[in-house]
Amino acid sequence: MITDLYKNFNELKKEKKEGIDYIIKTHKNSWWIIIVAPHGGTIEPWTDEICKNIAWGDLSYYCFIATCENWEKLHITSSNFDEPQAINLIKLHKIVLTIHWCAGKDDFIFIGWKNEAIRNALSQKLRENWFFVEAFEKSKFQWLRKENICNKGNNKLWWIQIELSRGYRNKMLENKNFLSIFTKIVREVLFNHI
Repeated sequence: MITDLYKNFNELKKEKKEGIDYIIKTHKNSWWIIIVAPHGGTIEPWTDEICKNIAWGDLSYYCFIATCENWEKLHITSSNFDEPQAINLIKLHKIVLTIHWCAGKDDFIFIGWKNEAIRNALSQKLRENWFFVEAFEKSKFQWLRKENICNKGNNKLWWIQIELSRGYRNKMLENKNFLSIFTKIVREVLFNHI
């Protein structure tokens, strides 16, 4: 577990500069669904690219992308992540999906959820396509906390947090077809629950 240097975005921006240490990419294209990568770039590599792939051209997205080498200094845990553009954009949407990665060379996915129907549909569809969705101890992740960035949408009951193992993330980086299959599954489930 990373110990954050900054308690919130206000503290971070006093010492780090946008365009030098990090960049923010956003796109507003849907009132219903937004895909979010709060730890993109060098923090949780490739999560911002996965986020944009899921959003494609028709969903909204938000990416905080660290560009500096000492990435751990820019990590703000999801329960404290309060970057204004993120909050203002997310609160316009009904369904919020956040993308993260977690440690682990093996292939597995954790799914945190508030809406059990979406979670079950996503888990089933991923398993049908040979993805391993693993059970986990709720205490290990902060997605249930109301302060978590995934809980900031306009419907507090419609969010999903995906944690990809490093093994799966690397496969998506190396194999565009694998990324495409994952993206298609996630999009299909989201659109079925609008």
